[in-house]
Amino acid sequence: MTELRVVELGRGPATAWAGRLLGEHGTDVVKIEGPEGDPLRTRGAQVADGSSGYFHALNLGKRGVVAQPGDPLFTRLVATADIVIHDLSPTEAARIGLDAASTEAGEARVVLSITPFGASGPHAGYVAEELTVSNAGGWASLCPTTSRDPERPPLKVFGDQCALMSGVAGAAVALATHREVTHSGIPEFIDLSQQDYVASVLEGAIPGYSYTEQVMLRYHERPLIPWRIFDAKDGAVFMVCVEQDQWERLVELMGHPDWADLPIFETMEGRSENQDLVHTLVQEFVADWETMEFFHAAQARRICCAPVMSLAQLSSDPHIAERGFLRPDEPGGPRFLASAVVGEAGRAPIRRTAPGLARHSAELRDESRTRACQGDAARQLPLAGVRVLDMTWAWAGPFAAMNLAHLGADVVRLESSSRPDLYRRLPFSPVGMEPGLNRSGMFNQWHQGKRSVG
Repeated sequence: MTELRVVELGRGPATAWAGRLLGEHGTDVVKIEGPEGDPLRTRGAQVADGSSGYFHALNLGKRGVVAQPGDPLFTRLVATADIVIHDLSPTEAARIGLDAASTEAGEARVVLSITPFGASGPHAGYVAEELTVSNAGGWASLCPTTSRDPERPPLKVFGDQCALMSGVAGAAVALATHREVTHSGIPEFIDLSQQDYVASVLEGAIPGYSYTEQVMLRYHERPLIPWRIFDAKDGAVFMVCVEQDQWERLVELMGHPDWADLPIFETMEGRSENQDLVHTLVQEFVADWETMEFFHAAQARRICCAPVMSLAQLSSDPHIAERGFLRPDEPGGPRFLASAVVGEAGRAPIRRTAPGLARHSAELRDESRTRACQGDAARQLPLAGVRVLDMTWAWAGPFAAMNLAHLGADVVRLESSSRPDLYRRLPFSPVGMEPGLNRSGMFNQWHQGKRSVG
């Protein structure tokens, strides 16, 4: 089968990251830039070729050309691509035939549009930056979550997290959708709104509101205590005790202090009502430890704990080094984040450095290519016919499996009635309804579309 060709027409981190991820999984990614170059080339510290390190990190493994709509090279690359990724406004996309209507009337391929508010609706044409999306998606209103001061303003997390998360989702959906297009021969337009996607990953905020009419706020109190960053001798550690047995193991680690036997600390509810006192007493204990010493001692007792690591510490961390997560793009060059996925053959290699402006224009200008073969079956969901066994817990795994279910996979969840999922046990049932394992909004939100066996 012909190697999949991805053509990327982007001016922001979301499309660049989606393209890099698809390249790591074996596709040939061609980045098309205008004569002025991608704006990301000038964001952040510059490296040897005059482009920023940020640009290099988001564009490893790609080939690059300079072309504009109407140029023969631009037209041919877009026309022969299996997947086109862009962040164009609806007006721009329609002008060059990459909107929904043009895609559906054209050749069998996938067009992925990643925009702040989607390609339709009253806000579709709005211009937005990361800060805009962070607020519009509801994330900023929840940060900083552990503050109790209602006067503190909403807080945007560092970097382009909204864009990067949207890029991850877009890449996964585009690859799955291409599988279906290969069978059906029917083109597909993917309309990914960053606002929608950010709202979809707010964990408890949406089910909390829809089930209990509770509005999550950046200054609400945590119900699971301890939940805080604690200061050690030489740094800081984050620790949380989600389950009662985790708290009991922490008490054991602390040497069973007399105060831990007080009735107010026996239950989650009591610890939540007296969280200032709990945190003060735990802090006194942690303060006598070295950061990594405490981290390993807590992990050995299955207590949720991790060091708060600086970039310098990450760079020299022996665990990350052993797994080969930071790699140079060429011998002697700066190190970049490698693929987060480790398969049987190890991590995907960095196939080439990020492209210099117009570096591959000549070799692609004379290339002859046909699109990967397409079928003529009836249209169906991208992962129809795929069976997924979901043996995960709480948040990350269930969210991943739910997205596979949305794409059409038959997701079967394997559960135990003797130790139900934590999210089944959280008090997120509707007002006036008795709580139960099938009535938690937290669980129901993240397990849509699945079947269950016990």
